[in-house]
Amino acid sequence: MLNDEAFQQFKEHVLAEYPRESVGVLIGEQYYRCTNTHPEPELHFRLDGKERFKKEQEFGPIRAVLHSHPYKLSDSKHFYTEKYNPAWPSVSDQASYLDDNVPWGIVATDGEGISEVNWLKEDLSLVKRPFAWFTADCYACVRDWHRDNTGIILPNFTREWQFWKQGINTIEEGIATIPFATRHPTEEAQIGDVAVIEVGGSKVVNHLGVITGGNDFLHQFVEQYAHTTGWNLWRHKTKYVVRFKDNKNAS
Repeated sequence: MLNDEAFQQFKEHVLAEYPRESVGVLIGEQYYRCTNTHPEPELHFRLDGKERFKKEQEFGPIRAVLHSHPYKLSDSKHFYTEKYNPAWPSVSDQASYLDDNVPWGIVATDGEGISEVNWLKEDLSLVKRPFAWFTADCYACVRDWHRDNTGIILPNFTREWQFWKQGINTIEEGIATIPFATRHPTEEAQIGDVAVIEVGGSKVVNHLGVITGGNDFLHQFVEQYAHTTGWNLWRHKTKYVVRFKDNKNAS
């Protein structure tokens, strides 16, 4: 969504604000700096509604909200051990994005450079997409397959990275909020059903995939592309399957 000029303007703003989180908006092809009004700007950001409204009144509709996640290079070793990308959205980012009506873009920065933009938006393709928490994880894979193949729009929900290590039952609780979802035994699985799985010794559900054919199972793991494998390899690991009614406008 950013042309070269807008990306450069965004980058300059990110580096100028470090170690604070920067925030700005994309209007047309132009990037506009905004003020981070959060009381803890090194940890969070807040875009004042009045400033946002003023930008729209003066320059036009906002196409995207962009902000940065600053970090210290000396503290970044755990990113590798936890397989964590600091440009992934926090739970508060996720909640605010879901309440918004435009895409969000996030970059990570050490004050010297910035990462690629991690986009939060609803039209990501399943083709050769790398894993990204919240936007291209196992639940996003399920959501996007149903969007593209059945027209069923599944609601999204926030989820903390590695919630399963804390024993938090995020996935099952999230699915339980979908009024048009029904639970069925694994042996009754059909095409389009979502397999609910505990992997890696987790005591709570921490993985999902969707049955896309007679023996086809689509899912996505950390550090992998979304891919199809044999349902027979996952059937015995599945607690149960979830089926969605033909509710194309549910949200």
